[in-house]
Amino acid sequence: MATLPLPSAVVAAVTDSDGKWLGTAFYVGPKTALTCAHVIRERTKDEIRLLPVDGPPLLHVKKLRIRPIHDIACLDVTQPAASWLPLKATWAPGLRVVSHGFSSRYPAARFPSGHPMDPCEISGETEVEWPSGRAKVLRLTPSNADEGFSGGPAVDVVSGAVIGILRFRSPTEGGTYAIPAETVLSQWPDLASFGDGLAMDLATVNPMPGSWLTFDWMKFHCVAVDSESARRDPSVSLLSDVMRSTFSQDDVRRIWEAFRGYWRERVLLRGYTDRALAPLPTAANLQLASLSVRDAYSSRARLAETIRLVVESDLALFDVTNFEPGVMLLLGVRAANRRGVTIASHGTWLEGSPLPRPFNLADLPLASHKTPEGIVGIDPRVNLLIDRIVSGFEQMGESPRYLDLPAYDGIRLLGPGQRSWSTIGLDSRVLVLCSYDDAFYGNWRNLRLQIQAALSQADLRPQVARLVDLRRPQLVSQALYEMIRRCSACVTDWTRWSPSTFFELGVRLAISPWGSVQVVDDQWLDDYAANEELPALDQAKFMREVFEPIGYRGNSDSNIGSAVAGKLLEIRNTAGIEGGHYIRSVVIDSLARVQEAQADIYTYLTKEADSLHHPDTKQTNAPQALFPEIKEVKVEHEDAALQRRIAAWLYLDGRLGAGSLPDGDRRKEEWRSLGNTVVDGLYASGTDDDVRLATQIEMRLET
Repeated sequence: MATLPLPSAVVAAVTDSDGKWLGTAFYVGPKTALTCAHVIRERTKDEIRLLPVDGPPLLHVKKLRIRPIHDIACLDVTQPAASWLPLKATWAPGLRVVSHGFSSRYPAARFPSGHPMDPCEISGETEVEWPSGRAKVLRLTPSNADEGFSGGPAVDVVSGAVIGILRFRSPTEGGTYAIPAETVLSQWPDLASFGDGLAMDLATVNPMPGSWLTFDWMKFHCVAVDSESARRDPSVSLLSDVMRSTFSQDDVRRIWEAFRGYWRERVLLRGYTDRALAPLPTAANLQLASLSVRDAYSSRARLAETIRLVVESDLALFDVTNFEPGVMLLLGVRAANRRGVTIASHGTWLEGSPLPRPFNLADLPLASHKTPEGIVGIDPRVNLLIDRIVSGFEQMGESPRYLDLPAYDGIRLLGPGQRSWSTIGLDSRVLVLCSYDDAFYGNWRNLRLQIQAALSQADLRPQVARLVDLRRPQLVSQALYEMIRRCSACVTDWTRWSPSTFFELGVRLAISPWGSVQVVDDQWLDDYAANEELPALDQAKFMREVFEPIGYRGNSDSNIGSAVAGKLLEIRNTAGIEGGHYIRSVVIDSLARVQEAQADIYTYLTKEADSLHHPDTKQTNAPQALFPEIKEVKVEHEDAALQRRIAAWLYLDGRLGAGSLPDGDRRKEEWRSLGNTVVDGLYASGTDDDVRLATQIEMRLET
């Protein structure tokens, strides 16, 4: 753990005009501080002062912004602070925090600079009832702090960033909380621009160089995840090195152009924000993060940070050399939650040569970053990677069903009927994700029988099944992700390090409010560790510490069933309260920042029409219907396209009133252009009803 500057350097007492302590504040910019709204109460900016630990006494407040419903306040002061702390939206259970505050418990006569808060941990997340409404807060374990610390920073001891604002209640009301930094940034996103004012040596604090504290919609975000094998073997190229070499080339403009082109007519869902990307890439608008999968699992907080980067990245690169379990889990998280461009690359394999692949990656177009022999000039891997990235953004823009990983559509497109999307309860099925190796079959058989027997003691008799046991004609890949989403009861067995199992586990933990009961054969782990011919992975040890799977001993263990059944019953009773694994909480927070808004209904309908029968089809002489020789097929496509264009135009005309908008407005231009296309199609149909409608639309276009 790095030694960080004390948070006292960035805190100040909030006082009245006479200097009496009211609570605590802290700097997040040179002249900007945060505190709790209840510390300010009804006072105006002229009735409060800040008394910094390091700096001039009793600073006046120039501007005061308050969000009572969140109990947060932002103060702009008259003189700059010497240092400040960044805000970080990611946290995880067990993350240790420190603070510094001004409390009557530590009177000013003896402690004029306030008093530090003993280190404590974030124990989870909950909702509380403030006088102004309900709010999501972080729970903290007990410490020496009290009400006077309200408004102080909860500082992550690892990264040195603020993950929340301290907010206290009496022990009978729940004790110590922190208002998440995510809440603050949702109200005042401009605070993210101040960055880190402590000038710390981040290389010693953060083993994820280039990582960002908050997502900036005006920048391009990329993360490269290196395998542990590559970090250990100097003969294997690091994917992160190839990434940085790629983005140092002049051809990075091609990537930026394709990325910017994709977002040209799209917005983020939160606030319907236009990403407002600059015309050209610069070092300032490229966020290039890299990390080793080993470091990703070194703590819960580090894993939460990794998940955030994986979800928020516009482009994610994964080194799948040896298909390591930690990499596969992260790839599963990405697959379930981000339709951005993702590239999986292998460091010891050359494209075109044979390579056994996990089931889940069977149709994945793997790249290779293996070191080429005799490089002269530009590394050929750079141009190949640029081509892949550019192609990815272009294809994603052209095809609404673009996928470069499995799972995304499989967990979303479940069908309109209730039977196709409703939850499958513990009383009906327990889904087991595990290896299909012959050597594991004995473990599977014992696990199934043990779980069934234990659940029967609770009068539950579900089917305990792997996907192959369900006997459905549906494609395996399609059925798999549907079951991962719908089954409330899930067990994942780590034994034999099946890459597919860890990919599926990543999907499950990221999306399911029920999580998964995780188990592993300790006997197999011992044998694996004793075999010097097998790679020893630090990530495996770290993952056990982070996820704490239930251990059992081989295929004759008689206790594993009751242990798993107990966990499944506990999950059933708390689902909706706990909300699944904490990975899911990180995913939700991160995805809220980067989720793309769906297209306007008229845009959606127009693109649907173009995919059925484009207006330029006759000019290109390229039929869009698969069998245009069948007259009925061709006519149906053309009519379906026309009906969608009519619906889109009527929406523009009647719902948006596009005909009354000023000239030059994009929606009015689309209304006119689409109207003319619809009129041509209706006249071409020749029926009385269509001609009548065409005449009416022409009259609207001429007004």
